Amino acid sequence: MRKMQEEAGGMKKERFIMKRATQEIREYAAKNSVYLWEIALALGISEPTMTRKLRTELPEREREMIIRVINELAAMRRINY
Repeated sequence: MRKMQEEAGGMKKERFIMKRATQEIREYAAKNSVYLWEIALALGISEPTMTRKLRTELPEREREMIIRVINELAAMRRINY
């Protein structure tokens, strides 16, 4: 996490910028035209739960499962189009 300070109107504001811990999963899904809600549906969880899961680093087993789901959804999309 980086801490940035900026001055606005004479007052210092602190803002924290955090790179999403699972940004590569989000990017991989986007690259394969798979939405997070589709992944959540395939996993049997809600979209908000999926989003919360992606806020922190996931265990390797869970990451692999999500990547596998993305691959399966992308393959199904290619077959249907």
